[in-house]
Amino acid sequence: MSIAAISHAIQNSGFFTAVRQSEVFYPTVLATHLTCIAIFGGMVLTTNLRLPGLALKRTPAIEVIDSMWNAKRIGFIVMLGCGILLAGSHLD
Repeated sequence: MSIAAISHAIQNSGFFTAVRQSEVFYPTVLATHLTCIAIFGGMVLTTNLRLPGLALKRTPAIEVIDSMWNAKRIGFIVMLGCGILLAGSHLD
């Protein structure tokens, strides 16, 4: 079985067809995915700007890293889940 046949079978499964054809669910998942990308990227950028001392200079770097760790993890998991739903529904 070729990769194209596998991706076609996944895309045409009942679950991913329902996701793709939904008038509410698909746009909500897409908006959530894009929001998570923006928030996750902002947290990574903030942490990366703190390490050389370009942002949040009065806060120790370890506090910045620790305070964003759980939010980054949860945001990444939500972003990944939404991405899988979006990718599975459009495997062209």
